[in-house]
Amino acid sequence: MSVAEIGIKNEVGSEVEVRQQIIDAALAIALRGREIPTPENIAERTGLAVKRVTAIYPGLDELADDIKAVSAARYAALEAAMPAVADLGAMLDELVQLRAAYYETVGELRVLADAGEGFLPSLMKDKAVREGKYRGRLSECFEVPLGRQVSRVLPKIELLTSWESWRHLRSVQCLTKEQSVQMVRTMLRDVIGS
Repeated sequence: MSVAEIGIKNEVGSEVEVRQQIIDAALAIALRGREIPTPENIAERTGLAVKRVTAIYPGLDELADDIKAVSAARYAALEAAMPAVADLGAMLDELVQLRAAYYETVGELRVLADAGEGFLPSLMKDKAVREGKYRGRLSECFEVPLGRQVSRVLPKIELLTSWESWRHLRSVQCLTKEQSVQMVRTMLRDVIGS
């Protein structure tokens, strides 16, 4: 099959298939190639015409919206997971494990989103919504176990189990996953003990 025939085959794919091709290519370019996806490099990677890419995704914001939707659907359960009700120490240990699993799974996507926040307003809004939902789930989960300490301690739990803290431990301090889990557990114990 010739390159032209491959291009023709790609051009006649259903819009859903072509959108998925573009999303996959954009992620590969951004995550593996460490480049900003453009219509040109997406077209080169997929074999689609640049015109077809821009017809479906006129800008990066539209592409980012679809990438967010695909990612949200794929990782929703992992992102929403909260510890089972138990004693406070066990709940905090489970929370650290759950957040570590989530951050390790979506870490590259989160780094990509962090980089795009400066020029894609929808990513900044999405981050604020995601963090607000996490705060709400934490509050629901820990309100009873923390009792009167909830207003003082919950913001500290949120900070210590946030993406920003995890990213700092893994990327700046260069800790392993296990070392990072232990560090967060230790800090949470210090917070509860205070």
